[in-house]
Amino acid sequence: MQTRFGPAKPRRAEATVAEALTDTRVVLVNGARQSGKSTLVRLVAKDRDTEWRDLDVALTRQSAMSDPDGFVESVDLMVIDEIQRAPDLLLAIKAQVDVDPRPGRYLLTGSARVLGLRALPDTLVGRMETIELWPFSQGEIGGAPDGFIDAVFTTGTRYATAHSNAGPTMPNGSSAAGFRRRSREPTTSAGAVFSTPTSTT
Repeated sequence: MQTRFGPAKPRRAEATVAEALTDTRVVLVNGARQSGKSTLVRLVAKDRDTEWRDLDVALTRQSAMSDPDGFVESVDLMVIDEIQRAPDLLLAIKAQVDVDPRPGRYLLTGSARVLGLRALPDTLVGRMETIELWPFSQGEIGGAPDGFIDAVFTTGTRYATAHSNAGPTMPNGSSAAGFRRRSREPTTSAGAVFSTPTSTT
């Protein structure tokens, strides 16, 4: 699958989300903004009959608020992106899955705020599985197994020293990621942007 940054990278959580949909009525992928939630659910749902709802779109959000029950009606899997923007949908989803308790009814995404919604604990208890999505691991970025934690516990501080590019405590992955990020930033210096023009009169 293509994204605006190129081909989508496989995520470790993809298999976990797909498995949860086989035995749970509602699955929530929870994580920070820009952690890849929307791309992940598209990967999971790409071969399924799916209804899509993006609550970042103002018109879609207005529709959700005006008729929550009608908004969530679907015979297929429904993906609702950024569910925290319309929390009244949670009660409507509860009503739907209580009538039709098939697994894999709803796949939701939300920011970390969604778990703080007052209505959530009582609304979907026993009906929803929450999967935390963290930013890309170094293994996901490099297309390799993740062995950092095991390596650190096995070798201790020797791991950081042996895998350092920019000092005794910075692993290669951190240094490389920082370099890629800085290489995309404008090169104009702060002094050139904020300097006071010199009067010519």
